Amino acid sequence: MSDEYLEEKRNAIAETDKEIIALLRKRLDLAQEIGHYKAEHGMEVRDPNVEKRVVDRYRYLAAEYGMDPDRLELICRTIMKESIEKETAIGGASVTKTQHSGTETEKPDVAGDRKTMLVTGVLSVTVLLVLSLVAGFVLDPDKGLNIMLLTAAPMALIALCFYLGYKDLPTGGNADEVRWIKKRTFIFGGLMIGITVLVLALLILRSL
Repeated sequence: MSDEYLEEKRNAIAETDKEIIALLRKRLDLAQEIGHYKAEHGMEVRDPNVEKRVVDRYRYLAAEYGMDPDRLELICRTIMKESIEKETAIGGASVTKTQHSGTETEKPDVAGDRKTMLVTGVLSVTVLLVLSLVAGFVLDPDKGLNIMLLTAAPMALIALCFYLGYKDLPTGGNADEVRWIKKRTFIFGGLMIGITVLVLALLILRSL
């Protein structure tokens, strides 16, 4: 009789566990919906104030239902960690890391990437312009204008490439988009820089 009683209670616990898991799945689905909204609107995944309110709510409810607040806080933080990972995965991998409550998350460093693109574009065009001036008017003054015209188009494309990369980088935290724009910019920009350097090298060799 005692065994039947225990089996009945254990079955009831198993059913309750299923309900708990179903509710946790529902909570994660809601977190993913929030993650999509944040990604679309360029919002941070983590909000320490919101997390504190959630923890406080768990501790309050634990006390109200006669449970250990510290233990419920641990459960709360475990659930929140899973939700945060789901939200972060929506935005993609990150570039810059931020830290709250001892847990590390990531976000793209868009401002740093935009600055890098701008500086790279300006420096590249400046250096190539100086080299073309040297090749055109110092090594071979008679052909200086022709050399400038030959290198003007690729230098204009280099400047346009890095400017478009700078302009197209999103202000939000979509890391996949940031990574693609950076890859596109530096591959095409690097190709145009290589072509320009090759043209200048050939012109300089012919002038010697």
